[in-house]
Amino acid sequence: MSAGTATESGTRVLRIKLDYLFVFAVEPPGRPADWTRIIQQRYGYVDFAQWDDPGGTLEPWVNVSGQTAGGQCDARDGYIHPDYPHGPPDSVKPSGTPQDPYSLATPPATDRYSCHAVTRT
Repeated sequence: MSAGTATESGTRVLRIKLDYLFVFAVEPPGRPADWTRIIQQRYGYVDFAQWDDPGGTLEPWVNVSGQTAGGQCDARDGYIHPDYPHGPPDSVKPSGTPQDPYSLATPPATDRYSCHAVTRT
């Protein structure tokens, strides 16, 4: 997380940049040995400015996205379905060059609906 200034639509703003990793250990009910991890990267920025009132308080404008590793690629219902080692097979396979989901040095994918191959979870 870092803070700085930027210009957005001609307005000088306070920009808070963020790039976080959240890691969740999950297990299917009744099968504690079949656990896995879900890794969620959240990145983007929040701009603060006096958008509507030049003399008013600072208001936030949020522009945050994310990507997930460790979930099934065929889930399209808005939920993350863990890809358990002994769970049902995924009908859609990950694509692309495998990436380390723990590395913040790798630029996030631009297509939020694609399912990228990972080196580990």
